[in-house]
Amino acid sequence: MNRRRFLILLLCMTTVLAFAACGKKDSGKDTTPTPTETVVTETPTEKPTEPAESPVQQALKDAPENCDFAVEVSINPDFLLYVKGHEVVAYKALNEDAKKIEDRCAIVGRGIDGAVEDIVRSSKDEGYLKEGATVNMTVVRANCAKSQAEEALKVADETIQCTSQECGVQVQAEVHVENDVAFAPEPDNPEPGPNEPRKDEGCSVCQGTGDCERCDATGVA
Repeated sequence: MNRRRFLILLLCMTTVLAFAACGKKDSGKDTTPTPTETVVTETPTEKPTEPAESPVQQALKDAPENCDFAVEVSINPDFLLYVKGHEVVAYKALNEDAKKIEDRCAIVGRGIDGAVEDIVRSSKDEGYLKEGATVNMTVVRANCAKSQAEEALKVADETIQCTSQECGVQVQAEVHVENDVAFAPEPDNPEPGPNEPRKDEGCSVCQGTGDCERCDATGVA
């Protein structure tokens, strides 16, 4: 009996020692969590896209060198006219409506008044120009003095008013200048009008002698 109890006690002690040994092995392990690596991926920044060029900007790339200024005549149809003095030396149809009527318009080689007249009449015939519409003329490039462009556009403005009345519609013409347009300096001695005497021509009364009151004894009119 005692022998049996001794064996049971020995077995219990062996079991306790075995569990104690396993606990020591487990306690020796490093329980510190391994830090995870964070991978940072750089997203490439997209370059800002440049705004698309307008039909006017594209047309100006082919502008003739001999023009004084370029003016957009906008009714929808829209045309870009290249003007030398008062004469249209080239043009560009800027949209599909303009392309539909350009064959009916005599533009190149005519004064700006005649070119604008044909554009207005053709626009009215095709139903583009209606009562109360606005015809915009916008200077988009200039190689001349502002007064020179204004003089030509004044003639075009008057033509638009007269032609629209003949066509039986009342329209308004407006002249604009783009902000980035830089005009040439005004001439110091502008050319006189057809009925104005030149400042440097001889007096027609005294024939340049200075013996009259008209020229203040200078001999120059």
